[in-house]
Amino acid sequence: MAYSVAPILYGYKHFNPTVRIAGVIFNQVAGESHFSYLKQACTDAGVHCFGYLPRQKDIEIPSRHLGLTLDEKFRFEEFADRIAASIEQYIQVDDLLNICSKETENVQSISAPVSSFSSRKLKIAVAHDEAFNFTYQENINQLKEYGDVEFFSPLRHFSAPLSADLLYLPGGYPEFFLSPLSANKSMIQSIRDYALSGGRVLAECGGMMYLCNSITGMDGISYPMAGVLDQEATMENMKLHLGYRMGEYNGVTWRGHEFHYSSLRNPMKSACQLYSARNTPVDTALIRYKNVIAGYTHLYWGEQCIFDLWK
Repeated sequence: MAYSVAPILYGYKHFNPTVRIAGVIFNQVAGESHFSYLKQACTDAGVHCFGYLPRQKDIEIPSRHLGLTLDEKFRFEEFADRIAASIEQYIQVDDLLNICSKETENVQSISAPVSSFSSRKLKIAVAHDEAFNFTYQENINQLKEYGDVEFFSPLRHFSAPLSADLLYLPGGYPEFFLSPLSANKSMIQSIRDYALSGGRVLAECGGMMYLCNSITGMDGISYPMAGVLDQEATMENMKLHLGYRMGEYNGVTWRGHEFHYSSLRNPMKSACQLYSARNTPVDTALIRYKNVIAGYTHLYWGEQCIFDLWK
């Protein structure tokens, strides 16, 4: 895209007058000649241009079925230095910082939602390794406001932290680690014992799959998992499930998003009805079993205290 970006910029600027477009930065620009057309489009649309980032082969990350690959062979810390150098060279950083500081003068910081769940400092265990890493730093920061956060690896550690007040199993790529996850019997048993004894567990997407009786891989082979939830997850006949979700549970409206290719066999009954962004009922479940809350939906924690799921 070159000069044809002008009507798009004009549309964004005028579609909603309450939203002020401070400016634009272009990405994947082929060179100075390409940028000259983009910059002229900004001038004609009345939108400030802060600069651009060129195409850079040395920071390309290949994608897979749920987004960018997270393989350790990519030295992401080096990517940051290369991107920073490009930003310094091609973007008007001082102008960008100046306008951002002016626009955010009256913006108040948002603290973690308050809950009456507990007055004491909590212990929170978070699964984090190659199989489970779909976490938002904002959510981890919120958990740290409620207590001490301890990370553990379902792939490599012997047991989950059983003294935790909450066990958080986020999404990830368990389908790429089915054999080692299934082979770590002590970890599976510790999570099963914790859940069946009434421990609080929040399991999102891949974390929910891990709690199922089994996961069938793309090769058709089934691997036993924790067996906390009486259902089976499968990667066979992959189909994209995507969209924003909302529903009311425990008297609180929850929002989130769903993005996965797996599906469930014999899915458990949902604890509440979930809806799409257009308020259409969807068949995605939010499962409640004992003190386990699980589902494909990645919940948004910014509006409600996550512990209100158990109030």
